[in-house]
Amino acid sequence: MFRQGPTFVVRDLGSTNGTWLNDVRIRSDRPLEAGDRIRLGARGPEVEFTLTTVEQRPTPVVVADTPSPVPPRAGPTHPKKSESEFESTEGPTDLRIRMEVARQTDRLRRRIGAGIIAGLLLIATAISWSSYRGSVKQRAVATEQARLLTQVDSLQRVLASASNQASVLRRALDSARIDAGVLRARIAAQGLDPDSLLALNTRVAETIVQHTRLLEAADLDVSDLHQANAPAVVMVFAENQDGRSFSSTGFVARSSGDTGWIVTARHAVTDAQGQPAVRIVVGLPGRPSVYRSTLLRLHDSLDLALLRVISRSGLPSVSRLDPRPAMVGDPLAVIGYPLGLDLPMSSETVPGALNLSPTTSKATVSRTLPTLLQLDGYGVEGVSGSPIFSTTGGVVGMLYGGAPDTGGRIVYAVPSAHILAFLDQS
Repeated sequence: MFRQGPTFVVRDLGSTNGTWLNDVRIRSDRPLEAGDRIRLGARGPEVEFTLTTVEQRPTPVVVADTPSPVPPRAGPTHPKKSESEFESTEGPTDLRIRMEVARQTDRLRRRIGAGIIAGLLLIATAISWSSYRGSVKQRAVATEQARLLTQVDSLQRVLASASNQASVLRRALDSARIDAGVLRARIAAQGLDPDSLLALNTRVAETIVQHTRLLEAADLDVSDLHQANAPAVVMVFAENQDGRSFSSTGFVARSSGDTGWIVTARHAVTDAQGQPAVRIVVGLPGRPSVYRSTLLRLHDSLDLALLRVISRSGLPSVSRLDPRPAMVGDPLAVIGYPLGLDLPMSSETVPGALNLSPTTSKATVSRTLPTLLQLDGYGVEGVSGSPIFSTTGGVVGMLYGGAPDTGGRIVYAVPSAHILAFLDQS
């Protein structure tokens, strides 16, 4: 702001933040009038221009009555400045001060403006980077979701196909397919974050491993295993003291010469009070006769019983007992006599009456405990005492019962390690 003739003028020197006169930004010189408001920057300090009238007094004139010469004084003399001269020198100084203030203010405005611009650029850069990272994150999540969905869809298709081919494992396979469907719904849910997808990825991997073993059980070729061991799987007939008879399954665990040692379930050869059956006979596949057996021993805590049978023609035994524990998910085969056979107990030899042929079903290990194997398979009356085989052909357990209200799907077995110890103690 400066004086120009009789008026004052405000000028903007190209500042970054600008100068506003009465809320209007100016870009050229503008004359000022009393009451005008000047603002430095859009939201900067604001001043009001005001004109103040200063009363000027006339220069005093001394009139002497009688002029008389003034005697000269010694020393140098200095002319005295008049008031008007002081006023004339005061104006430019004030103007210089104001111009310096304007220059300093403009410099400050430039620095503030540069700082604001730098801050805005930094904020814009941060927003752009955050947006870019968010976009990359969303694409990664979508890609991982699609991959997991593809895996689960493939698993469901294989389970459905296996369910149509393996009737014994159909319930287990259908249940596995339902579980996979629930998992798929969770993967397809909206708003998943990377941590949730990581957890689901682990769950998918575990599900695939678990159900792959179930599929291996459905795919298990039991023909060679059945041919090698079925002749040693016997049907056990027990007659209790009340005259009622029951049938179950057993297997020749060991044989030597004309003697065979048969393992079966303890409850199959005892009554409800735990009393041993008064009469026990066994039948073998391909033989028309039944053989009287002797109850050698009952296990104190496990559902195990040991019988002895003597036959002149000898008795076949199962391939071997495998003491190694089965693992969860392992495919297994069960050989036994589901639903048993109604046989009269009046004679030990019933020519032509027996035509025993054990059946083989598939299962998987769903749980393991030191004294128990839990299987996901098929079990009904008559299969207690059935040997359970691994894919390598060894007996890993003996089936003895099942969970109620599961339709025979969940069955229990004694691990082979306990069967071997039981045999060695007898």
